[in-house]
Amino acid sequence: LVGTLGYRTPQLLAEGLAQRSEKELLGFLGHPNQRVRQNAQFALASKGEPAVPGLAKIARSSKSLHARLHAIWALGQASRTTRVTALGGKSPALEPLLPLVADPEPHVRANVARVLGDAAYAPAHDALARLAADTDAHVRATGVIALGKLRNRASLPTIYQVLRDNAARDPHLRHAAVQALVTAADPDDLNAAAKDPSDAVRMGVLLAMRRAERNEIAGFLKDKNPALVTEAARAINDVPIAGAMPDLAALIDSSLAPDAAPALARRVLNAN
Repeated sequence: LVGTLGYRTPQLLAEGLAQRSEKELLGFLGHPNQRVRQNAQFALASKGEPAVPGLAKIARSSKSLHARLHAIWALGQASRTTRVTALGGKSPALEPLLPLVADPEPHVRANVARVLGDAAYAPAHDALARLAADTDAHVRATGVIALGKLRNRASLPTIYQVLRDNAARDPHLRHAAVQALVTAADPDDLNAAAKDPSDAVRMGVLLAMRRAERNEIAGFLKDKNPALVTEAARAINDVPIAGAMPDLAALIDSSLAPDAAPALARRVLNAN
């Protein structure tokens, strides 16, 4: 029951941490009890910009992974308080996180990506683009989702490359890239990428159009890849996407081969 600095956990939880010194709160970020760590995180975040240097030091160099993660989350919270102001488009609370995209610990890289993405921190574009090519699959997925949250069209080539390199091998990573497209791409971007030579990129675009319920998804009913045709039929029929329903129904006239996938045939019949 005894944690860091010699305090007993029930005592800490009963008394609360709001009145503790910054030094004590920083020490509690590595406490064995999650409730104590989280209370210290919130107390530090509420201090705003004055707490940033101490949090940045913990996030950068603490020997405790728990302490580092709570410091990262606290910096993300502090960036949203009125006491931390943006100077020249840069946030004093978020800038210390940018170098951590190269940290050797995957949990640190993933959580830095999540914090920067949730803050839609524009100066983090290049850092998040690097994470989108990370060697760790979870970091890569988190990085590409965060990249999409910046809503910067300059990130689209990176997102398409993630889809291309993944080649549909990892559904989790494909979902992350699709989520990034939903937030970062506009309809014209998706329409242009629908002609990409890569089946994996086109599938990602198709799924993004499904999420956005775009009528232009009907164009995939003529795709050269039967798997994409069937996936487009699923989207149009199952969502449903009413504006594309006539195109799906029209497949019954001439384009539905006798050996068409049952999933496609059922949806064409249902559309009619």
